[in-house]
Amino acid sequence: MICRKIIRRILKHLPQAPLFDRLHNLIFFVYSNHRLPKKEGKLFNDYLYFLKNSQDITDIYRQVTSDKILVKDYVASKIGANYTPKTYGIYSSVDEVDLNKIEFSCVLKPAHGNGSVIFCSADKQSLTGSERETLQAALKTSPYLTQRERNYMHLRKRLICEEMLPAGKYIKDYKVFCYNGVAKAIQVNSGRQSTTTMNIYDRNWVPIDIYYNSVRGSWEDKPKNFDELLTFAPILSNDFEFVRVDFFLSGNRIFVGELTHLPNSTHGKFGCIDDEKKFSNIIFS
Repeated sequence: MICRKIIRRILKHLPQAPLFDRLHNLIFFVYSNHRLPKKEGKLFNDYLYFLKNSQDITDIYRQVTSDKILVKDYVASKIGANYTPKTYGIYSSVDEVDLNKIEFSCVLKPAHGNGSVIFCSADKQSLTGSERETLQAALKTSPYLTQRERNYMHLRKRLICEEMLPAGKYIKDYKVFCYNGVAKAIQVNSGRQSTTTMNIYDRNWVPIDIYYNSVRGSWEDKPKNFDELLTFAPILSNDFEFVRVDFFLSGNRIFVGELTHLPNSTHGKFGCIDDEKKFSNIIFS
């Protein structure tokens, strides 16, 4: 852990330029994956590493769909309106947030990055000091500054306030990995507020018994709107060789949360190399 902190501190001070971005990415890949990246064999994290360092990652569509505000127009143009949570507000600073003007339960989060999600009930009148600090910190950084993900490099640092779906902070994530316009695998995240579990299924909802980033939970039945997931994900992915389309399911409705171009920034944790090989074969076959 100490070594990781030292490496992060050193990498943080590398200049922001293409050459140093590539150096940053190589050092962190080797540290996280314990190997040099190779194109041969097409392991998943290696594939993401080369995507991360390519010109393709700065494609305008990748940049637009990395922004949680702009991606909503992209989704609407592909599959129609009403497939993203309602937007209640967009803010450039925490001081602009006025919960008294929002009548419904909502979530606040950075539009230019990930994490730092604040859940607000309908009767909440103001943010706590710690919540303000969390959002202020989110406005000062981005996945480009911390991980050199260049699709985030030119995004405006803003906060978005969206409707909170009925399950609130306990909602599950259904993340569909797409390659060449085909849905290949689905990752289901559960237990956000306790012990997070992540289960992987293939496109036929057959469980894939691997460790990926977190412990596996109990296998679950196929969701009733699974066919819609498999219909929408390829449509939303067909502008990219690879992308992960992240959904929320609420009752009979499907919501697109975001499009993720570099899951875990190229260093997702597999239980062993055989787990990564099994997953890679499913994605790239």
